[in-house]
Order: sequence, then C-alpha cells, then structure tokens
Amino acid sequence: MGYLPFAVVCAIIFYVQALLVDVTAVAPDFAPLLAVYLGLFAKRERVAAAVGVLGLLRGALGAEPIGAVVLLNLTLAYLVLGLRDVLFGERVATQWVVAFLGGAVFLVLRMILGVVVPLGGEEGPIGLARVAVSTLVATAIAPVLFGLLRVLRVGP
Repeated sequence: MGYLPFAVVCAIIFYVQALLVDVTAVAPDFAPLLAVYLGLFAKRERVAAAVGVLGLLRGALGAEPIGAVVLLNLTLAYLVLGLRDVLFGERVATQWVVAFLGGAVFLVLRMILGVVVPLGGEEGPIGLARVAVSTLVATAIAPVLFGLLRVLRVGP
C-alpha cells in the first residue's frame, strides 16, 4: 500500500485517540506505537517518508511542534529498524517487548527534547506519570493494532 491509505488510517487512529482522551483519564499515545510498527514491518527505504507522514498528521492534530514529533518518531522507528533483523516481529511477545521498550525510549527522548523545546501537555511529575501510563496502555494493545494494520495491509 502507499502513503495515502497509510495517512488515512493514521488520521482515523489519531481521531480515535482524541476520543479516548476525552473519555478516559489516560489514553494510549498511538504515534510512538505507529513508529514502532513502521520500524518492524515497513520497507526500509520507505520508513523515513512514512514517519514524515505520521509526524505531520500527529503534529497537525496535536499541540506539539511538528518538527519535534517527526524527530522523536523518526529516531524511534530507526532504532527499531536497526534491531529488526534480529527480532521475530511476528511474535506477540516480541511486539509487546519492542512496544514497551520503544515507549520507554520515546518517553526518555521526549523528556530530553522537552528541556530544549516546549512540547505542550502537562509538565512535572503528573504529566510524566500520564505519559508513562499511556505508554503502558499502548504496549498492552500493540499486538492488536499491529495485527489489524497487517490484515488491512496498511503501511508503505
């Protein structure tokens, strides 16, 4: 599939995320999860452009600067891409572990980048706790989302 269907599915996923944010106190952040998905399953030569599409959509729909979103997700996707050859990406346990570690790396990178660039959202320990819990929730649903995206053949 190409970039346009991927962009449409990402927009729908981010819409669902926005609905979950309104309904629950802690909703999963799908952007790092989609970056992990791209790192695990997308063609090597298309990862950067796909993360660019993902970052533009996330930045346009969120309160974070687009460049920061793209930088964080691109770093995360390429870290996973570098490990993809030694991982069994089809296994559910691997997807959970990679999603959790990817979320942890995303959290650390976000904290580091947040010192330089204001990223929006809550500050301090409460904001950090929310991001950490949303990472755990995203980790729990990672295999379901990855399986759904693979069945729909979404991704460049």
